Amino acid sequence: MLIPGLKADNESPGAAPRAAGDVILERLVAEDLQGLCVGDMTEEEFCRRLLDRAGWPTDIEHLRAAIRERFRGQVPGTADVLRGLAGRYRLVLMTDHAHEWIEDIRIYHREILELFDRSFFSYHLKRTKADPAAFRMVLSMIGDDPAECLLIDDEQANLSAAAAAGIEGILFNNATQLANALADRGINPKVA
Repeated sequence: MLIPGLKADNESPGAAPRAAGDVILERLVAEDLQGLCVGDMTEEEFCRRLLDRAGWPTDIEHLRAAIRERFRGQVPGTADVLRGLAGRYRLVLMTDHAHEWIEDIRIYHREILELFDRSFFSYHLKRTKADPAAFRMVLSMIGDDPAECLLIDDEQANLSAAAAAGIEGILFNNATQLANALADRGINPKVA
């Protein structure tokens, strides 16, 4: 919800050609991506497998740069929503990213990451957000009751996994929709 990542943007008919990250996303094999995110595979091995499978005439460094470029921008307005919540609510980040990607994200989004009280990464948990056990682990570590938590995520599978652990969720589409959904729950992010 903060950065585009590898998720394809919603495109209207006649939209500009898709970004490299969108094409990459279509080629990803779920097992490889999960292995990368939980730390069972290096970024280099992941890129090599992807290049071998896709048959693209490029090298690992070019692919790595194309993937990482997708993590450098921000989804408009979400940082403002987070700033409006920080200090008034406990913010916990739980993300499915490769260790190497998080290091890059820390460089480009340090100020945003500092808004979170705690951060949990799939490669530390050895589970992705599609696994209800990952949410149970995080709940145990932060000491919260699931009924006191709310997950904001752009993937329905992650919301379903959280629901299986007793956590309600909001499917993220954009910052305005998120602010409205939070307001419907009595949470005012004080967005200017």
